[in-house]
Amino acid sequence: MVKNHEYILAYGRNAELVESVYGDNFLNEMGEIEHYCYNAPNPGNPPCEITFKAGCKIENVENKEFNDSVGDEVKLKIISGKMKFKNGILIEDVTLRGSFPYRNQIEDYFKNKPIGIPTLDYKGQEWIEIFFNSKGLPRYRKSRNTLIISSLIDDSKIPNYGSDDIKELFGKKEIFEFPKPKELIEHLCKYFITGSDIILDFFAGSGTTAHAILDLNGKINKQIKFICVQMPEKCDEDSEAFKAGYKTIAEIGKERIRRVIKKIKEEEKQLKLEKKEIDLGFKVFKLRNSNFKIWRSDIKESDLPKQLDAFEKPIKPESQITNMMWEILLKSGYDLNTKIEEKKLNGVEVFSVADGEIFLALSKINEKALTEITKLRPKKFICLDSLFSGNDQLKTNTALQLKDAGIDFKTI
Repeated sequence: MVKNHEYILAYGRNAELVESVYGDNFLNEMGEIEHYCYNAPNPGNPPCEITFKAGCKIENVENKEFNDSVGDEVKLKIISGKMKFKNGILIEDVTLRGSFPYRNQIEDYFKNKPIGIPTLDYKGQEWIEIFFNSKGLPRYRKSRNTLIISSLIDDSKIPNYGSDDIKELFGKKEIFEFPKPKELIEHLCKYFITGSDIILDFFAGSGTTAHAILDLNGKINKQIKFICVQMPEKCDEDSEAFKAGYKTIAEIGKERIRRVIKKIKEEEKQLKLEKKEIDLGFKVFKLRNSNFKIWRSDIKESDLPKQLDAFEKPIKPESQITNMMWEILLKSGYDLNTKIEEKKLNGVEVFSVADGEIFLALSKINEKALTEITKLRPKKFICLDSLFSGNDQLKTNTALQLKDAGIDFKTI
């Protein structure tokens, strides 16, 4: 016998947000749960007394009476009332002593039932009935809306590898070895998604997770987001990927996402589907050092004049405007999905952030553009100090003008 198991761990930030969990292999079990209301005494569940109301049914018995106690291996003591059944029905209230793990829910059930209020457990499952087995031991039935996923995945529906997906998109499966099948990611995600989820993959590889989520959104008409992270691991120079022009694994993943999006758009045109519009865009960010020079506090006093001269221009020479814009926004508390619009105000290009909440000027500035920004009333205006080109009067007037308008002003 050969062991051929692969174990998958999936983590969630907040389990309380996950809705009911069940799979195709359990569909026939959806309906009701039936189990004992009691268990053996233990420190976490000490004995207590519960009164079971007249009207409870007994299984497989018409007429029967129990004296002193009920059960065999686990016994429940009769404290008060007669435990007598006639025509399969308990004829009077009876109080039993034992260990009842669902004590509060049992008592709530008997209190709520006469007035028509449902009793729910912590999963939202409704208690339908409390009854007795033929030995006089209490049992319950409740609706099932949560089921445990099977630890085994039906491999008849999921291929071992996602090589066919790679071949379909790139023309040859050798572009990436042993990719995860996208069907596996879809299979795992469908248990937990609510429609506004963010699926994270910190070992993105060829981009299987992104592929799976884009396909899944089309199938279930949702807007699930994904964040894929991949180190810039280099492709072997003898590999098919390198020969095809992909120098890193991250480049393969990005190109795969582009091709998946193109494929989905082509299929939508052919089918002319009238569905909710699916977001088929994606952004790529690379982790880099800051675009701004970092002040060093560990230098010698003799090196201080040199550092002051270097900070006359605090922006690194290789910095690009778009990269500076994102760095400033991240440091200001905005996320990477924040809405950004490029506007031109009197010949000055500015960024409008979060529907005009913040304006950024990173290329140039003038008095007319500042007047326009003031009229638009953002909460904050950020610009590079170097844009004032040493014109202290313009900078001072700008600060006063924005302050009068209630706009926070910051220079970098």
